[in-house]
Amino acid sequence: MLDTEYAPADPRPDITCHHCQGRAEWIDCPTGGWWAHHTHPADGHDATPAA
Repeated sequence: MLDTEYAPADPRPDITCHHCQGRAEWIDCPTGGWWAHHTHPADGHDATPAA
């Protein structure tokens, strides 16, 4: 069992995908980053943050 009492809170707000309203999150990397679905949709569309 993991101890989550001291786990840091996610500083990013919940972002939804413009196409499916599913949760999207920013994947950070040293050369930039990209938006991805938390759970990838069956139709294969790319995550696009809703405005």
